[in-house]
Amino acid sequence: MFYLLLGVNPQPLLLWPLFAFYGLFLAATEGAEKALVADLVGKEMLGTAYGWFNLTVGLLLLPASVIFGWLWQSVCPLVAFAFSAACASLAALLLHLWALRS
Repeated sequence: MFYLLLGVNPQPLLLWPLFAFYGLFLAATEGAEKALVADLVGKEMLGTAYGWFNLTVGLLLLPASVIFGWLWQSVCPLVAFAFSAACASLAALLLHLWALRS
């Protein structure tokens, strides 16, 4: 939802509160992500699991940024932000379904 709000925001003054909210969101979720990684592996593989987690995130950020930039340049910024919102919503849904199976 945040990504969509950034795309439809008509007033530049609203960017400051939106980015403050985004910073709070990142601060709140980063620890939960690392806790999930720790819950999924044993203590002897914890360092390796964090390495793979960070490698995966880092490698997937590059194509995500390229796709976002391409949508921004070739279509319009709103479509780029809408695509980001759709990807985030799909990830949340998949995580929810995965958590229900566990």
